[in-house]
Amino acid sequence: MKNLDQRGVTLVELLAAIVIVGFLTILIWRIFFQTIDYNSYAVTEQTLQQEANVILASMQSIHTQDTIQHIKLSNSGKQLDIYVKDTANPTDGKLAQSFTRSGITYQLYSTKPTLSNNIYSGTTVSSISSGTPQNNRITLPVNLVLSSSYKEGKSNSFLLSTTLSRLTTD
Repeated sequence: MKNLDQRGVTLVELLAAIVIVGFLTILIWRIFFQTIDYNSYAVTEQTLQQEANVILASMQSIHTQDTIQHIKLSNSGKQLDIYVKDTANPTDGKLAQSFTRSGITYQLYSTKPTLSNNIYSGTTVSSISSGTPQNNRITLPVNLVLSSSYKEGKSNSFLLSTTLSRLTTD
């Protein structure tokens, strides 16, 4: 006589359960790491934007009070220095403010760079200088790219492109 009591799990049911659990685990694992990557990207993007805002506000403040002679990169692009005109040192000027932030690299461009495949291209320069006043106006075009890595092999950048301008009293 056959035993009709079937209280066990068949091999097919066990394999189906393992496949479903494995699929769900892989799906959750992938979503978890995508969220971590996106969070790192967003934090880096926000940090670059905040740093650009601080630099722009400082440049505007300095430019309204004094004449920026030039903006210079030093320390292999890790430091951005702003020099104002100085009668004691007319060639180099006087250091008004310096920006250094861990993990951020600065690049200056002579003209607004173009963005292609997340890479900025254009003519990079180590410093930019304010031109001679024209029509009682001093202008200083600034094209600055801030870059930072948020994961090995992945980086993020932010373009600050503006022209500082003020009327002269000369």
